[in-house]
Amino acid sequence: TAAAAAFGREDSFDADGELPAAAAAAAAAAGGGGSDAAGMQQLYGLWQTEEWEPPPAVDGRVPRNEHGNVEVPPFAKSLPRGTRHVALPGAAAACRSLGVDYAPALVGFDVQGGRNLPKILGVVVCEVCVQSCRTYTLQKQKAACRVVFDNILFFL
Repeated sequence: TAAAAAFGREDSFDADGELPAAAAAAAAAAGGGGSDAAGMQQLYGLWQTEEWEPPPAVDGRVPRNEHGNVEVPPFAKSLPRGTRHVALPGAAAACRSLGVDYAPALVGFDVQGGRNLPKILGVVVCEVCVQSCRTYTLQKQKAACRVVFDNILFFL
């Protein structure tokens, strides 16, 4: 239900078959997220909800949310089972080069110009790919540093 989707933002959802504990007039600006035809918002108590857990990684595929990324701690309570967060610059490019499935890591939101913009830091990959992704990323960074260092020495 829409109320369950709204509770997903609070990391819980309504238990199967539970009736709402109460109903209140829905706010007009709320967009009708969990309201019924009569304009009433369905309200569930904490005793009627269960802890939400992200789906696990299956067959080397990282589960994503509706925006194509993965919410990571501290923004979310936990990562999907079977995944790890790689917070290195260039990790996404390394995953593309290696052909590894990955998703951008959403760590929170920043306010810029009065707008909330997602803050992406690194990528989320399956556990079996973490070491190869980190190694490749660090090799690329080392090669880039070597080029910069060689150029500095050339001009001295």
